[in-house]
Amino acid sequence: MVKLIKIINELISLLHVQFYLTLLCCGFKYKTVTIMLSKWGGYYGVKLRSQFYRKTLEECGDNLKVFHGAYICYSTVSIGNNCTIEEDCVISNCSIGDDVIIAAKVSIMSGKNHHDVDILDKTFYETQSKILDRVYLKNNIWIGTNAIVMANIASGSVVGAGSVVNKNIVDENAIIAGVPAKLIRFRGK
Repeated sequence: MVKLIKIINELISLLHVQFYLTLLCCGFKYKTVTIMLSKWGGYYGVKLRSQFYRKTLEECGDNLKVFHGAYICYSTVSIGNNCTIEEDCVISNCSIGDDVIIAAKVSIMSGKNHHDVDILDKTFYETQSKILDRVYLKNNIWIGTNAIVMANIASGSVVGAGSVVNKNIVDENAIIAGVPAKLIRFRGK
């Protein structure tokens, strides 16, 4: 019986994904559609988002789990295998490696400096950058709850909860934390 329910769930979610793909074809913005998708809860929602992202992202590996309230802003994102994006995350333009865990309420930004703060005769809306940077998260990374990531992170790294990563982390197996994030120590030492 459980197996039958999973099969039915799979078929229904595939049909449901087609609806969201149709919205994209009708001119809806990618971010608008993914925010709508983020509202589905439970196992069904995780399955639905996984299927949608596998069809729409630049690259999407196996075993992606995107939980309730989390969404990906751009189809240019690439994600490796065995990645988890927990509740209420916002994922902008980035490449995510294999085996990455992103805890709840994390924001992965498209780099930094999105607005020119020194131009006084224009609004922030008018000075926003039209070119998005791409953040690279390598393999086997754990990013703690409420972190903000604006820069690249090397493989094996841990980002403490509430941290703001505004400079590239180039050394593997680093544990970083704080505002702004600084090296605390290396894993395994």
